[in-house]
Amino acid sequence: MSYESQGSTELGVLPRGIESILIDDLCLTSDTGFKFRERLLPTELLRASAEVAVELMDCIGADDVSVVEGLRQIHPELAAEYAESTLREIASSILQAELPGLSRHFQTLFDEFNVRYFAGKLPAYQVHVAFDLHRAAKEPVYRGVVITGLIRLGQRRIYLRYTNSPPMEGTLIHEMAHAATNDDHDEEWLKEMVRLKAAGAPVPDWELENQEL
Repeated sequence: MSYESQGSTELGVLPRGIESILIDDLCLTSDTGFKFRERLLPTELLRASAEVAVELMDCIGADDVSVVEGLRQIHPELAAEYAESTLREIASSILQAELPGLSRHFQTLFDEFNVRYFAGKLPAYQVHVAFDLHRAAKEPVYRGVVITGLIRLGQRRIYLRYTNSPPMEGTLIHEMAHAATNDDHDEEWLKEMVRLKAAGAPVPDWELENQEL
């Protein structure tokens, strides 16, 4: 594909921090067997559990057991109010949850990036933001690496993991470069990333470090 540079536009501002995520932002999959609204659990517990999950995913990955252990260490008084089974059920549900509000935000950002950096030539993709892509996209952990982004070219889907670091906008551009080329980190993809960087796209410097064309 060849693209023409587009004029800059004002991009939406990403709401940052667990405090911006409300109960209504959590969309549980049908197989979680847990409904937050029916249990009327306090927002404080949900946000605390989500915060622990994000921190663990950013470091080494998470499961329901590790999230509960982290919750008991960081918020012992809050965790003490609930049974172990309830805390694990919450943790498991959060790790499987999608964040529709953020999904819509990054869907809009995809459309804006497509116009700005790809002359609107990328096909339409659905963008999904979740806490754990390995669960949300049913993607196995490979060599212990917890992924921050994933593209499914055949399904026209991009998955982004909610994270505090690195910036999620950079992950979106990374996956959009795959949409413009292929699903490999090869010379064609790297050239696209260099082009995007030169065009002012939010490509992190480390993406291009120690890379040769």
